[in-house]
Amino acid sequence: MYYYLPHLQEYEDAIFPNVIFGQQRTGVSLVMGIPTVKREKQHYLMNTLHSLLYELSEEQKNDCVIIVFVAEVTSLHSFPREIQSGVLEVISPPASYYPDLSNLKKTFGDSEDRVRWRTKQNLDYSFLMLYAQHKGTFYLQLEDDIIAKPDYIQSIKNFTAKQSQEWMILEFCQLGFIGKLFKSEDLPLIVEFFLMFYRDKPIDWLIDHLLWVKVCNPEKDA
Repeated sequence: MYYYLPHLQEYEDAIFPNVIFGQQRTGVSLVMGIPTVKREKQHYLMNTLHSLLYELSEEQKNDCVIIVFVAEVTSLHSFPREIQSGVLEVISPPASYYPDLSNLKKTFGDSEDRVRWRTKQNLDYSFLMLYAQHKGTFYLQLEDDIIAKPDYIQSIKNFTAKQSQEWMILEFCQLGFIGKLFKSEDLPLIVEFFLMFYRDKPIDWLIDHLLWVKVCNPEKDA
């Protein structure tokens, strides 16, 4: 990690959250990660959390944890019970975690602001995954503007249990990086790949490249 983000050699604590709400729960079946950013007009996070938490049984709540990654400290006063119980955590990265994001190379016709945004997004995902890797068996990547389907946790568990072949990613949504399920044991490898190329491409492109490297057989037709 220090090879790809050399500035962290001067800020060794920068890979640990500087703000944590919750009970730092571990040993669950499913960890869900939600990066969120401040929006000028609409805020979707509360609706997303309500949809994820509303229909869960007590047993399901005790066997999962939802991690909200916020770049700026925010208020989640609507969920004090969930934070106290451990099913919901809120983390925030130290400012020193991020390298200098000025003077990034513009690629794919993106503006300077767009390149900076997607580069920071890659770093946000990486930070969230690093924090989540020891918490549970599986990690589900979500966003702050989704609405969960009823009984989504049981559906995920059932689908995962049916897999007869080795897998690296299971998709529960076709949009970008949303709804991608990983084995937590694979997260260190995935994060390292992201950090190798975080300046170069958007996150969903990077995961496609990783799949090609790890899974695809170039000797066979797609």
